[in-house]
Amino acid sequence: MSLDKLKSLISEAFNSFGTQNEKNAINNASSYIDNLDSDLSKLAAQNDIDIFSSGDNFKKYITSKTGFDESIFTNSIDKLMNMDLSGLTVEKEAKNEDSQDYGFYSMLNEIYSNETIKDFLDADSDGEISDEEAKKAISNFKGMDSNSEDFSLDDIAYVVDEVAKANEEEKSFFEKMSENMKNAFEKAQDNIIEQIDNANNQGAINLPTGGGIASNPYATGSSNSSNTTSNTTQTQDSTVTKEELQTKIDDYKEEISQINSEEQEAVKEAAQERDTAKEEMEAQLEKDEKVDKETKEEFTKVTNEIAKKESEISECETEIAQTESELTQGENKLSTLKDALSSLEKPQGDDSEALEKYEERKSELEKQIEEQEKANEELEEKLSGDDGLEKKKESLEKELNDPKEGLLAKKQSLMDEIQKTCSDETKEAIENYENKKSAVEDVKAQELSRVQEELNKAQEELKTLEEDEEQKANKSATNSFDADFDEMLGQVLGYEGGFSDHPLDNGGATNYGITEATYRAYTGDPNADVRNITKEEAAQIYYTNYYQASGAEEYAKNGDSAYAFAVFDAAVNHGVGAAQKMDSQAGGDVDKFMEIRKQKYISIVANNPSQAVFEEGWQNRWNNVYAFIDPSHQYENYIG
Repeated sequence: MSLDKLKSLISEAFNSFGTQNEKNAINNASSYIDNLDSDLSKLAAQNDIDIFSSGDNFKKYITSKTGFDESIFTNSIDKLMNMDLSGLTVEKEAKNEDSQDYGFYSMLNEIYSNETIKDFLDADSDGEISDEEAKKAISNFKGMDSNSEDFSLDDIAYVVDEVAKANEEEKSFFEKMSENMKNAFEKAQDNIIEQIDNANNQGAINLPTGGGIASNPYATGSSNSSNTTSNTTQTQDSTVTKEELQTKIDDYKEEISQINSEEQEAVKEAAQERDTAKEEMEAQLEKDEKVDKETKEEFTKVTNEIAKKESEISECETEIAQTESELTQGENKLSTLKDALSSLEKPQGDDSEALEKYEERKSELEKQIEEQEKANEELEEKLSGDDGLEKKKESLEKELNDPKEGLLAKKQSLMDEIQKTCSDETKEAIENYENKKSAVEDVKAQELSRVQEELNKAQEELKTLEEDEEQKANKSATNSFDADFDEMLGQVLGYEGGFSDHPLDNGGATNYGITEATYRAYTGDPNADVRNITKEEAAQIYYTNYYQASGAEEYAKNGDSAYAFAVFDAAVNHGVGAAQKMDSQAGGDVDKFMEIRKQKYISIVANNPSQAVFEEGWQNRWNNVYAFIDPSHQYENYIG
């Protein structure tokens, strides 16, 4: 799910419920999401995750509480894995100062007392942390560190600091929010968490380095583990595809038809009671000797004619509802197309290819607008024309409601006549039928209101998706990347090739080097197939997610295209975070950067021998990158 969609949820909530205080609060929330998404995106894109550097606040707190020095934090994590880490044991042993593990247990007791930490450790939400739950969390932490042999309690201390810090930031603006704003932000937060859990922000190629963000408990820091199922449901709802939305819309239209035809369950039940009451009324009237036969027969005839006419009106109303729904969608589509055309920007300069793409897109939009306008006019004519549905309904209602000649007026006149002479039992039967008949109309109105509300909501969601789709198409048609990027992208695509789904590649299926998870995040479609990615879409993903995100663009702008390419290709191949780390270590020296990257490849295979299958390809890529940067480079067989 895109971050823009999350922001729109907050914006929508504010527009519905906003006050000035809530406006300030929601602006803070939106800013917080910006920062959170940026941080988590960088983290998720970094396969060689090395976030563990300090946990000073937590360490100072623990040492002050326990009286132990900081050496406790350098002990191997393996020791913890051989201990009973259940909450009950930890609480008990933390009181036993004679135990040789008192320091460990004291520290864990402090961790378990942190509600935020406890929430995601307690995976089954039974209020207690089991030994299995704790060890699973530690294993996940361990999987995040590229050098797991050095993984220690220092690392956990750092994560505790980060989670606590994030928790405090939330409190500062959550206190200002109404319940409506809290719900809006929590929904947005849940979607970010699910986004990270699904690794939608991972690098385009996920080289296996002993774990990944999908198993990162820190990524779900402020959300209870028990919410995983509901969050997934929310995310699926909020990232529903156009096809799924159209299916929902069609289902709602069908339900409206069933309500009007009295086939929908709630209406059907009320209609059956009405029909039973009608039969009882007719039977009672038939045996009531106080009412003359001619009046009885005329009353029964008029009652049946009314029922038939009301049925015809219901059928007409169904057709009107269907047509109005189609017209609403058509008007939404037309508005979206017109907005897309007005926002389409003509490329600057004399790039003939870019201008050609612009003209093609412009012509496409103009044609779609013309076709949609014609379709809308036909629907309006069907609805409101001289022979349209509204006129038909008006005519039917006149036959029913005309004060002089209408069927209801005839029925009332007959009822007045019957009431003068009929028995009390007949009066009760007539009254019961009229009540049951009114009850059917009440149920119909209630059900129609409910379904119409859902239909309107689905149509708005569809409009939003179509707007996003058209804007992406505009962007794809008018993108004019800088010359440096165009040249570099050509090289990268040469390395990446087409579709691939190697069983040992943890990134899964890729096309143009883009993983399916990354492509789905880009499209906002959880079912998107990376086989269908276009070259233009791949270029946009590379430009935004890697060229700009890694800092390569800035190096190119400053005239160092060689170093920019080294950083860009490393970001694509290893993840943005890993490329930034290499950049930091190399300090702008391209030869040093390439040496660091070579050692990176070597360490991957050393730590995970199953990756040797990729080793020769990586060596070729490394040499090709080096040769592109420095044409005098001689091929180096560092594999041996």
